[in-house]
Amino acid sequence: MTTLGRYPFTTFPSGWFEVCSIADIPVDGVLPAKICGQDVVVYRRSSDGGVVVLDAFCPHFGAHLGHGGFVDGDGIRCPFHHWRFGTDGRCDSVPYRDGPLPSAGVRAWPIAVLSGLVFAHHEPTRADPTWSLETPPELAGDSRWTPLTTYRWDIRMHCQEMIENLADTVHFHCVHETPRIPEAVIDVDGPVYRQTMIGIAEDGTEEYRNEFTAMGLGVLWMLVPSMGIMALTTATPLDHETTRFSTHFSALQDDPSEPSRHNLERFETIAESVPRDIPIWENRRYPARTLLLPEDQNLQVGRRWAAQFYPPAARQSTP
Repeated sequence: MTTLGRYPFTTFPSGWFEVCSIADIPVDGVLPAKICGQDVVVYRRSSDGGVVVLDAFCPHFGAHLGHGGFVDGDGIRCPFHHWRFGTDGRCDSVPYRDGPLPSAGVRAWPIAVLSGLVFAHHEPTRADPTWSLETPPELAGDSRWTPLTTYRWDIRMHCQEMIENLADTVHFHCVHETPRIPEAVIDVDGPVYRQTMIGIAEDGTEEYRNEFTAMGLGVLWMLVPSMGIMALTTATPLDHETTRFSTHFSALQDDPSEPSRHNLERFETIAESVPRDIPIWENRRYPARTLLLPEDQNLQVGRRWAAQFYPPAARQSTP
C-alpha cells in the first residue's frame, strides 16, 4: 500500500520543504534532488552564488539536467543538446540557432535559504508563495550557536506526521516514556503553529519548558533552554511513498567553532528518540474518522491548523 493510500488527504501539501544543504551543492556543479514527487536540480549562479532550483527534465528530448548538465554563467545547460535555461527556467540559448527560445522552459521553484539549508516552495497550483520562512527571534542574531549537526531518515510516512507527533502530547508518555503527559500551550497564527511543552524530566524532579515553532507542515524549530540546544526539523515528501525526516541540531556555547563531544552526546540523546516513532509511522493506517478523547484536544488543534495546506477538495476529508 502506498503512503497516499494510507491517508485521507493528498500526499503533497503546499508549503516550504527542505531540498538540501548549501554544502551539498557541488562547486560549479549541479545537484539532482527530489521534492513532492518531482525531480529537480539545484545549482549556484556564477555571478553571485545564489541558489537556483529548477525542474530536472529538459523539454526538448527529456534529458535530466542533473546528470551531465553543467552550469554556464547563471544558467544550466542540458547535457544532450546544450540548451541553456536561465534562473527563471526559460530557455535563453540554443547553440545552433540565433536568440533565445522563451516558449521552452522548465519550472523555476521559489526558494529560501535558512541556516545554510535550501527550501523550495510547493504549491499544487504553482501560485507564488503567500508567506515566507523566518528564523524565530530567540534564535536569530546570536553567534554562539554551533554549526548544524544533521541526522536524516527516509521514512514511509506522510509529512503531516511531524506536526501530529508534536501535538499528540499523550504519545510522549506512552512511546517516549516521559514521567507524565506533558502540558501544551498552543498558539496558531496563519501558517505558523507555536507550542510550549511543559513536562517533568526523566528523573521526575525538574520541570522543563520546550518551545516549538512550525512553519507549514515541512519546517519545525525546537528550542530546549534547559539543554542549550536548538533543532530545525524538516519533513520533505520525496514521492508518494517516502518523506525525508531531517533534524539539524545546534548548541549554544561560548566557542561555537566546533561542537564539543558533550554537545554531540546531547544531540544524540534527542535523535535516538526518533526511531521509536518510525515503526508506528511506517505501518499505521490513518483513520478517516479518528476516535478522539478529551486528552487528544491538542491533536485536534494541530489537525485543524494543518488543513489549510491542502486544496479545498482535500480539506473536507482532513480530520
